[in-house]
Amino acid sequence: MKLLPVHCCCSPSLRIGYVEVPDGAGLGPIRFTIPPAFHLEAPGPDSGRPRMHPASYILTEIATLLDHGATVLAVKSAHLEVDVWRRVPGFREFA
Repeated sequence: MKLLPVHCCCSPSLRIGYVEVPDGAGLGPIRFTIPPAFHLEAPGPDSGRPRMHPASYILTEIATLLDHGATVLAVKSAHLEVDVWRRVPGFREFA
C-alpha cells in the first residue's frame, strides 16, 4: 500500500489528508469502502440506543493535480466532507 494525498475537488490546492491505496493504483477510478458503524441515536424517545449504519463506499478517481506549483498524483475528495473520509480505513487527516 502507498499513501496518496486527498485533495478538494473545488479547490485542488486544498489537501484534506492522505489515504492508503494499492501499490499498483494509478490514474482513473478508485473505490474506498466505508465499514459499517454503530452510532447512538439523537436525543428523543430512543435516546442512547445504538443504531447500525451499513457499509457504504466512496467512488472517486486518482488524478494529476497542481499543488502549489507541483504536479502530484492525488485522490479527489468527491465533494465529501472530511468527516466522511475519517471513516475510510487508512485515511490520515492533514493537520
